[in-house]
Amino acid sequence: MPPFNKVDSKAMGISHFGSTALLVSALGCWLAADAGPATPRNRILTPAPAAGGEIERLVDSLVVAEALSRGVPGVAVAVVADGKVILRRGYGVADIATGRRVTDTTPFNIASVTKPFTAAMVQLLVAEGRIRLDAPVSTYLPLPAGYGRITVRQLLTHTSGIARDLRRDNDDDPDVSEYRRRLDASVPSAEPGIRFEYSNTGFTVLGWMIEAVEGRPLEEVFRRRLFGPLGMRQARYRAGLAEDPARARPHEVVAGVPGPATAITGGFGSGGLSLSAADFAAFGVALQAGRFLAPAQLDTAWTAGRLADGSPARARLNTDADGYGFGWFITSLAGRRLATHGGGITGFSANLYHFPDERITIAVVANVKGRDDRVAPVDPLARRIAGILLGSRPTPP
Repeated sequence: MPPFNKVDSKAMGISHFGSTALLVSALGCWLAADAGPATPRNRILTPAPAAGGEIERLVDSLVVAEALSRGVPGVAVAVVADGKVILRRGYGVADIATGRRVTDTTPFNIASVTKPFTAAMVQLLVAEGRIRLDAPVSTYLPLPAGYGRITVRQLLTHTSGIARDLRRDNDDDPDVSEYRRRLDASVPSAEPGIRFEYSNTGFTVLGWMIEAVEGRPLEEVFRRRLFGPLGMRQARYRAGLAEDPARARPHEVVAGVPGPATAITGGFGSGGLSLSAADFAAFGVALQAGRFLAPAQLDTAWTAGRLADGSPARARLNTDADGYGFGWFITSLAGRRLATHGGGITGFSANLYHFPDERITIAVVANVKGRDDRVAPVDPLARRIAGILLGSRPTPP
């Protein structure tokens, strides 16, 4: 494996909360995977010793080798295991123009990783008897005639046949009135329940439905029912950079050099949330403790949906057996059940991993996104961190 720069936490701009517990006996698995050449491009890398416990050193090295040394401006990581925060850290810079550092409280736009949170808000309303999963969405929100038979469950599992995406490209950021105009002019891509087709439009409609049932903006719903109760202090919904100056700025890497990218809010329930490493850590603790949703609700969220004929709705992510539950891709990694979601939007990428049986939650976010890769570099980082943690635990029977 080629050498990589060692990391000094102060010079690198690392801000973290981490346990010094030595959870890792799988260093060999990590060393066996070649991180590739690590040409220093990021001005904050220095040849100084890594600090902290074993897991902190391993994650530091991974972030340097796979992200910072390759031109990614900033990264944040959160890891929760067995109900405890193992790591929450910021790396690099939030804004290359000013050199402002990423801390564990720097919010990043998490794009489509918003979907598990939107789905959870729907599940809370279902538990309260205010929404029925198999009722037509039009029961709660007026929709164009072509979408009259679509159910709430079908929107949650991407099996509704609603138009896939009403944005013209990944930089398109229409306001509510324009998005609604496009919805009214759209036509279904398929009959409801016929096939899986990932749809940002579907989760936008779910966001509007939540607002209609709650009688308040989705930002307020998230704040009252999610951010406040779970202690997610930096979390915001559709906040512009001017409204939240502490947020990471978007960037893109062109020819290996990071530069500013267009800032967009990104979606109405399909995206739009901004979270910090500390927010993800708080979420992971609540998720594992059953304070986010009850165990039965989580089981439902992590059960792959079915089509109208009863067959599984396949949503290939890692294997041909993958599915999609309520806001989560359902797959496996290293033989373990995995609920996950990735997200990418201009200038940002994010990935959330949750291993229900091992009680491990991992979140990785970055303030850059390659044009042809919606989640790089965060998905490789999340996988490698998962490999470190899973390697120290016995494989379930």
